[in-house]
Amino acid sequence: MTVKFGLKPVFPVETVGEPLARENQVLSDDKIRRILSKAREMDEEGDHARLVILLAATGARFSQLARMRVCDIQPE
Repeated sequence: MTVKFGLKPVFPVETVGEPLARENQVLSDDKIRRILSKAREMDEEGDHARLVILLAATGARFSQLARMRVCDIQPE
């Protein structure tokens, strides 16, 4: 109950015309391929390219991947 209602912000006047969330920002496969290619091209050490590959493969947010540890993705 706390999570569902307790964290909801209370606004004095609700605005009807404003969207509740931003529109989906889905990239085409071609755009993703170009981004991955450019990341590999620009990254000499490979760390940035790996991060971009994980973003594309998982759909996770940057902040989620930045907090990940190796043990989060490797099974026992």
